[in-house]
Amino acid sequence: TKGVAYVKDNVTTASIKYKFNKITPYVKVMYNYRNDLDNAVSYGLKGISTAVEYNPFNEAAFKNLRLFAAYNYLNYDYKNYTVAKSDRNEHQIALGVRWMVPLFKL
Repeated sequence: TKGVAYVKDNVTTASIKYKFNKITPYVKVMYNYRNDLDNAVSYGLKGISTAVEYNPFNEAAFKNLRLFAAYNYLNYDYKNYTVAKSDRNEHQIALGVRWMVPLFKL
């Protein structure tokens, strides 16, 4: 039966974001080593996320809308599996609109 497992996670991330007028580039790198101690399996996960956000609107009704494009890459490095798992690479591209909802006004 499947149940709850004792898992040890070690995650390191670094990110940088800077706003140039109406354009905001963003880069984040990440490494995660996850060890399932109950089942004696583990994997390493490396990734990078990049995005560019554009805020072209000046009108009050649209000032909280952002256009964005993003690319994400993840690499899974499986270790200690009795049934061999092949390492996996994932790529994702996203385009969209983000709405910065003003819930609280200070």
